[in-house]
Amino acid sequence: MEHLFLKSRSMKKKKIKLSRFSLDSGAFSPFKKNNPCTPLKPNQNIKSKFYPSNIQLTKPSFLPKLEESKLISKKNNCNTTILIYNKNAEMVRRKKRMSDNKNSSFFPKINQSNSQLFIRTRKSSSFFKLNNNKKSLILDKNIIKDYYASSMAGKNYNGRNKINQDSYLMLTNINGITNYNVFAIFDGHGTEGHLVSQYLVKYFKNFFETNSQLIKGKTETDIYNLLLYSNYKLIRDAIQECEKKLSNEEDININSSGSTLCMIIQIYQKIICVNIGDSRAILSISEILRDEIKILSIDHKPSLKKEQERIKNCGGFVKSIDSNGQLRVWDSPLLKSPGLALSRSIGDLDAAKIGVIAEPDFWMKSVKKEMNFIVIASDGIWEFLSNKEVCDIVKKFYLNGNPKEAAEELVKKSREIWEKKGKEIDDITTIIIFL
Repeated sequence: MEHLFLKSRSMKKKKIKLSRFSLDSGAFSPFKKNNPCTPLKPNQNIKSKFYPSNIQLTKPSFLPKLEESKLISKKNNCNTTILIYNKNAEMVRRKKRMSDNKNSSFFPKINQSNSQLFIRTRKSSSFFKLNNNKKSLILDKNIIKDYYASSMAGKNYNGRNKINQDSYLMLTNINGITNYNVFAIFDGHGTEGHLVSQYLVKYFKNFFETNSQLIKGKTETDIYNLLLYSNYKLIRDAIQECEKKLSNEEDININSSGSTLCMIIQIYQKIICVNIGDSRAILSISEILRDEIKILSIDHKPSLKKEQERIKNCGGFVKSIDSNGQLRVWDSPLLKSPGLALSRSIGDLDAAKIGVIAEPDFWMKSVKKEMNFIVIASDGIWEFLSNKEVCDIVKKFYLNGNPKEAAEELVKKSREIWEKKGKEIDDITTIIIFL
């Protein structure tokens, strides 16, 4: 649960008087269907231009224990618990004061009881202000400012261009719901890897747009709760169903072909990363006097101890036969097949018998004003470029607000390095998301 804590500059250790009051249906109009309130966690010291100048936000850890005061909206049938300090150490007592205060930020969420608020401003984050005349809420919904994808087919050992087995998916404002966006990269491998990755694009596009449970969730909050329910059960079940349908496809043989999955779901001011395989997503954050990189996914490689143990327990073998020492998964000491350089995959049914699973990992981050951009890319990018090098390339275009040039430059630089290393070149794909 999240709280809004306000502390007066002039206030020192004084007792807080809290009172219970209600807000009737005339205080403000209901939220629009697709514009729900989306609170954030109060874990930063942030000064908002929408708060009075004599009030500042303070970390909860520096405040004494407070009493609860219920803010009740009859029209929206919801209760909001708010803990606050004000200049005179007393609560606002009348709804008139509430409606007259342009700097007020006490807006309960729709269709959720006992909710708690924390609202702050950032360039691309949601914020709220009260219009006295119309008594309506205005929502700035641009969590994601811009995005772009770029992809380039690789080359075989003989130097000829090959079929691009990478595919990507970009869905924004899904079903007209504010801040509900999905971005994903699928890196196919094997003789029919391109068919597998293309199938995944179609499947997940259909899943997010037509899934009956998600459609019933009419607000960001509803969908967020559905996605997180029972340890992301909805997404896990979708992946299992996808692989099952793939195995029944007559035109696609996934016994020795498969694909990675690296997906970013932006919902309810949260960023959820779903990952299977060795594609990767990273997040750039600007801290004081320095930039920081957060890794949103872990490459599922046979070199990881946890992955290697599972494969060996399933009867598989992990060994390198490459000059660069790259570990691969084999079904016998003869090292004939499958020779996969990753330990998780959608498809690859033969390799599934020796521990190459389609089980996803999940990571979640709350949107913060310090966040700059997200990079999702297939291993064609990460093979020779570090996380820092990738961020350095993208950052100069982020400052100019140009994700298209950022994506194209990243692919171009990566391709140049591959060409210097030899004739064989992997497919290269990236999605750049500016926050």
